[in-house]
Amino acid sequence: MSETLTGPAGQSSTLTLITAASRAEAAAAAHKIALVKQFQEAHPNPDDRSSLEEIAMALSTTYAVVADWLRMSFELERMPEIAAAFTDGLLTLPAVQAVTEHTCGAPLATIVRLEQRILDAAQTLPPRKLGTEIDRLLAEDDPDWASRAHERAKRERNVKQRPLARGMGRVTATLTATETAEVSALITAVAKTVCHGDPRSITQRRADAYLALMRGQSCLGCQCGDPACEYGPGQPMPRPEIRLTLLCGLATVLGIGRNPAHLDGYGALDPETTRALAADATWQAIIDTAERAVDSFDGPYAHATILVSPIMPAGAVAAPSPYGFGSAQIAQAHDLLARLRQYVLDFPHTVHAEFPDGHGGFTQPPPGALAYRPAAALADAVRLRDGTCRHPGCCVPAADCQIDHIQEYDHSKPVRGGWTILANLQCLCARHHALKTAKLWDYGLLRHGIVHARSTLGQHGFSLPANLN
Repeated sequence: MSETLTGPAGQSSTLTLITAASRAEAAAAAHKIALVKQFQEAHPNPDDRSSLEEIAMALSTTYAVVADWLRMSFELERMPEIAAAFTDGLLTLPAVQAVTEHTCGAPLATIVRLEQRILDAAQTLPPRKLGTEIDRLLAEDDPDWASRAHERAKRERNVKQRPLARGMGRVTATLTATETAEVSALITAVAKTVCHGDPRSITQRRADAYLALMRGQSCLGCQCGDPACEYGPGQPMPRPEIRLTLLCGLATVLGIGRNPAHLDGYGALDPETTRALAADATWQAIIDTAERAVDSFDGPYAHATILVSPIMPAGAVAAPSPYGFGSAQIAQAHDLLARLRQYVLDFPHTVHAEFPDGHGGFTQPPPGALAYRPAAALADAVRLRDGTCRHPGCCVPAADCQIDHIQEYDHSKPVRGGWTILANLQCLCARHHALKTAKLWDYGLLRHGIVHARSTLGQHGFSLPANLN
């Protein structure tokens, strides 16, 4: 008769078993993919697609699925360390799919230079964020190839549909990064053309907004039922204005640098596309004047001041920030993250947050620090830094997240609680914000915008900011 453990000890034990099962599953997937390649190469006609059709029939799957497995096997031949980690069950199938998809077509010399960094990222990031990181690494290492790859990929733009269960369907569009961001922003803007009394959820309103746009409409028409509602059916509404948030160095905009930019809600953007956007847009610069070193996590922290430029016309440029990170510094940041992780494991009961009081090292609250809601410029800076929800692995875009005080704001005596400053704010999606409020997870902001998350089971997770520059 077996004994079932309950409570935190039992949960930790079960979590260990889940991890072991996941590793076994990954190793089995690696073995299956290797056998697909072996079967195809041993076929009487290895260049004939019949071998893949035979596997598809045996597994009741499609030719496209099997062809993707075969493609992965050939891509993994170029990355022996990643292939070995997959075989050992240290990388999941979705992680390896992200690696092979985002490195497909990259020059072998580039893969050789970046394989270790890609492997490090694959062991710590979920698939979507991993893909974003790989795109950034490739764009930094070989900007010319990244631009050519982007132009080739543009020819694959497409819209597809497929049926779902219970009389539903799914429409998917493959667009460029900027087109995707524009469409998403437009859907969000139209979804907001209702009052607070509208009974639909935000996801339902986004679906209705998509249909409205397809029908040539620029507003939803509120369903609150109030005949006096200013958003009611038939009320004329201006077409929503679209705002894309892009972070890049001045050198890239001027054409004298080749570092990729970061498109909020998407990820790395090649320099040519970035310059095209800068030349054909009305934009505003947010400048962080902090100076940081990325060589240790126990040194002083330079306080940040957020400056916002006037609105500037197309083609204008702003004064540069006095600091910036290149690929070498970003590599150091990833190394720093690895050392931080080990430090936390060695000293789990130490307070690791740089400023546990939530005051960011200030002795006196700076302007706006005692207000509960951050000013627009500060909120923009937080979202631009974070990119997504800061819970490790979460991919909810920052624009859809709530701005959370890491150390709680004291409504009765604001000077005593955590202040409304960049060093005490983070983006959390509604789910993870609720878990934090329920005291099931807590968070600390370490140096360089690294967030340390800890669960009631004693798990430790880390997330780098989306933008280190």
